[in-house]
Amino acid sequence: MKELLAEKLKEIVRNHLVSDGKVEIDGLGTFYREHIPAEEERTPDGSTILHPPKEIIRFKQQSERESL
Repeated sequence: MKELLAEKLKEIVRNHLVSDGKVEIDGLGTFYREHIPAEEERTPDGSTILHPPKEIIRFKQQSERESL
């Protein structure tokens, strides 16, 4: 039962992040998407590696003061 609940919660959060970009859960915090732009990295031998842009999910915990 716990696994099913966790899976459904994960699915709901994922769907809302895709559509709205942000999910707030009272008493817990906020999940949000963050865009990471493409980056170039130089290796010690002088070659260049290109890291593509990506979207990541961040979580900001609600402070105790906000939850009161």
